[in-house]
Amino acid sequence: MAIVDPTNVLEDTQTLSITFRAFDRGFVLDAADLELFYFIEDIFSHSMVGVLRFRDTIGFHEFAPLTGDSERILITYGQDTDIDLSFDVYEVKEIAGLNPSQGQGQNVIEIVFVDDMYQLLTQQKFSRSWVQESVSNIVKHITNHMLGINSFSLFEESGEILDFAMPYWYPKQAITWLCRRGVSKVAKKPGYLFYNNIKGTNFVTLDKLLQGSPLIGKLTSKTYQFDKPDEPYFPNKILSFAIQGVDNYQMPYLRGGFKHGYDFNTKSFVRGQYSYSDLIKDVTVLGKRSLYSNIGTPRADYVLEGEPDPNILDAMFVGEWQKRYSLQQAIKIIVRGHEQRFAGDMIEIQWPSTEKDEIWNKQMNGLYLVKSVTNQWSSRTFPNWIQKMVLLKNGYTDSRNKNLIKSTRKNLYGTTVSSVLGSFT
Repeated sequence: MAIVDPTNVLEDTQTLSITFRAFDRGFVLDAADLELFYFIEDIFSHSMVGVLRFRDTIGFHEFAPLTGDSERILITYGQDTDIDLSFDVYEVKEIAGLNPSQGQGQNVIEIVFVDDMYQLLTQQKFSRSWVQESVSNIVKHITNHMLGINSFSLFEESGEILDFAMPYWYPKQAITWLCRRGVSKVAKKPGYLFYNNIKGTNFVTLDKLLQGSPLIGKLTSKTYQFDKPDEPYFPNKILSFAIQGVDNYQMPYLRGGFKHGYDFNTKSFVRGQYSYSDLIKDVTVLGKRSLYSNIGTPRADYVLEGEPDPNILDAMFVGEWQKRYSLQQAIKIIVRGHEQRFAGDMIEIQWPSTEKDEIWNKQMNGLYLVKSVTNQWSSRTFPNWIQKMVLLKNGYTDSRNKNLIKSTRKNLYGTTVSSVLGSFT
């Protein structure tokens, strides 16, 4: 199914082909029947998920019942390069009749689909134990032998050694448990993420992603801008945006607090104490200043865990803190679709200032980590293919508010600021 801009401008021509496999047959959906199609990839989600809503002009529901068990969706899309993906049908959400008197041809079917890994992650349990093994090696074994994944797009080795018994758990449970305790071998940072994107499967720390830079040579590595009058089909033009405000629900955890474990050998508590000013020194910040002044208090949060190792206890608190902190002030933007964008990428935005004497907004200009990408197609909208991106900006490139804590580990790579990647001074 080719979706073409009505102005017939070559640069804005995209290709989308959707094949619905059911009853051992493949059906290519017609563009005119497509109501809505989107899928989401997110660094905080193990699997990709999406929705397909189409007009049933050939009578799928009449051929055989849609069970959500053996049906698959195969897609090919792209502008410069074709991307091929396959998904499992997870749920037939609704079959609605628009005009019952005209029969099946007026039905609209809505389907929820997931990537190939989801059902293996959540519908088969395993028992297995490891002795004196690293978290990364255990994750590699689980993905290889339980999920059928033999390679990674990004894989960061961990350095801690532990014993782990997988007590008849789903792989998702085991991976979540391990990600909380992993510490990177080289950078010594916690906060592991396990996710799928269009590049493949990834096992990497959030801090590693925050140290990234736009991939040179990509069309989408150019800076993102709000206005480009001389290039009407500039691929990185921001069509709309929204800034998510501060989430005060997370504030008790962000302020710091205590995490307690228990050592059964010595019959004693293991305690870790954490404060905002110390925690912010441990995370790579995309700017010179953090989002807050010193908001720390030791009375903010008390958590009791069954973990006896103080190093793993620290990893659990610091890793979770980094994730919650980086989700503050998320930015949502909409751009024209392009296959080079993916969750986990780093982009740069030229954010204009509202002040006459300034060119760029000192706070919002600079680098952003792509948390998620929603690829969405619809034959009823223009552009037909858009990407909704959620971006993380966990610090200010600069700020006049001198009460904000200065970043110890900062990433200021870019052409619009006079600094370099990974300036830890």
